[in-house]
Amino acid sequence: WYTRARAYEASRVTLKRAAELVTELEGPGSLQLVGPLTASAENARRWLLDPAARADAADAEEQQQRMMYHDPVLPGPPSLTSSTVESEGVRALERAVAIVDGNPEAAADTVAAVHTQAGDWMQVRESPERALPYYQKAWAAAARAPRQGRALTETLFGEPVLLWWVAPDGWDRYAQRPPVEAELR
Repeated sequence: WYTRARAYEASRVTLKRAAELVTELEGPGSLQLVGPLTASAENARRWLLDPAARADAADAEEQQQRMMYHDPVLPGPPSLTSSTVESEGVRALERAVAIVDGNPEAAADTVAAVHTQAGDWMQVRESPERALPYYQKAWAAAARAPRQGRALTETLFGEPVLLWWVAPDGWDRYAQRPPVEAELR
């Protein structure tokens, strides 16, 4: 919820604590860690891609550079740089990948989801050569997971899916005219 509400730092802290609790209770290789780790990576990805958050991070980095040689009386709260957010997201996702790859009891759809997310992360970070092995493992895992009567590969990769479409300005030339003036073809 915090991530969707763009409260990225609150999400980061909450998910980090959740991962720590699972680690304390079930150990560092628990499959229960996959949820908080992948959510943490998703939070980091959204944080990095959010224009408002990027502007805040740039302002914070600039302020840190200006304050480097000054002795502020009351420093503000620490802020995270984009590189810190990115490295935490990558580490969380790599840890989730290691957990599902190292656990033979991991469900095939979980393995496929984690590897797909890792591939997507690499694509967003403009590293298609690093994304390919993740997508290949996701494909292999999805082939083993039946989903509602058809293979998960077909659900995930079988048909193109419209993710987002924005109508261009002025697409409806009849929007401002009365309905009788519309031409039907």
